[in-house]
Amino acid sequence: MKITSKALQLYSIARSRTNNLPVYTEYKRGNQISTIIRKVEGDGKSLKQDILTDIPYLDIKLKLPKNQLYINGDHSRQLRQWLESRHF
Repeated sequence: MKITSKALQLYSIARSRTNNLPVYTEYKRGNQISTIIRKVEGDGKSLKQDILTDIPYLDIKLKLPKNQLYINGDHSRQLRQWLESRHF
């Protein structure tokens, strides 16, 4: 039996209807900017740890039960590139 790398992943990120990555920038109260990663399926804690290994300066919060990651600041472009480099 052949084990694929997809079977070893603890998490996945579903794409939107238009085949885009679900990474969004949210603006609140004038100057509060945060980046949100939605549609995380599986272990969100592992995704958070993997992001922090490559980009350690991010302030990431995992919101359960929605299983979404909230990052302080506008890091949407950087996170999209990170996700695309991992073939999501």
